[in-house]
Amino acid sequence: MATIRARKQADRSTRYTAIVRIRKGKIIIHQEYRTFAHRVAAVTWAKHREVVLEDPSAFARVQHGAPTLAELIRWYIETFEKISKWQRSKQAHLELLERHALGKCNALTLTSAALIDHVRSRRAKGAGPATVANDLIWMGVVLRAAKSVRELPVRPEIVQEARNACAELRLIGKARKRARRPTPGELEQLRDYFAHRDKRSRIPMLAIMEFALASARRESEICQVRQRASAARSATRDFDNDFRRAAGGVGDELEFVGRPASAGTPPAIARDIQQRLTLLQINEALWHVPPPS
Repeated sequence: MATIRARKQADRSTRYTAIVRIRKGKIIIHQEYRTFAHRVAAVTWAKHREVVLEDPSAFARVQHGAPTLAELIRWYIETFEKISKWQRSKQAHLELLERHALGKCNALTLTSAALIDHVRSRRAKGAGPATVANDLIWMGVVLRAAKSVRELPVRPEIVQEARNACAELRLIGKARKRARRPTPGELEQLRDYFAHRDKRSRIPMLAIMEFALASARRESEICQVRQRASAARSATRDFDNDFRRAAGGVGDELEFVGRPASAGTPPAIARDIQQRLTLLQINEALWHVPPPS
């Protein structure tokens, strides 16, 4: 029950303060009050607030304020990035959503209609169906984490509702498969460009491109190359995506983290390129290790 307190003012008038408290056991977990000139107004306001706070979602909104979607995305990144160690593409997509206009919306009152409008505007600006589908995927991940970890009264189910509607409207879809391989002329243009670019860059894109053509491996696999040292030098060196040089000796063989070499084996012309890429060339190009004398 609410409490109504009457207070005499200096001008001999009476003011009425309505106090609404919510207890959990003997502990007050929420309290709010408001002062009125008439007792009837104070009683009416107190009864209205008691009815409103009976709704768990309304009570949670009062407790937690109005967190925006951008704030939840930032919380999700700062809480789980170092633990989960996700890939660069997910990080970039989350930061894009954080900066987007949708990030300013109240996460507790977010609706499927707002998500559909976001997808429609993104498609109108040129984003592909698979790209905007990823928007919904990562928003769903953030909302589910906020509900289960922070116990916020968000509604992750609105993401699935928006996905179903967008799929029916053909606003989202799967990525289009590549219909062709690069032509020899296009590869020569890339070689010329990367050869000129590598003179001022620390990442040897020409060697990476040639190695990708030869091995048919993904970018993340190529950038996780492990170089094993010889028997005389037993140290093992791991190279990250920035190709930073770690301690160790000159290796004799390469081992790749990822799918086996037989998966996606290129045609004979690519295997010929692979034979031409000797280990010393890879050492010198990727890690600037001088060939042994």
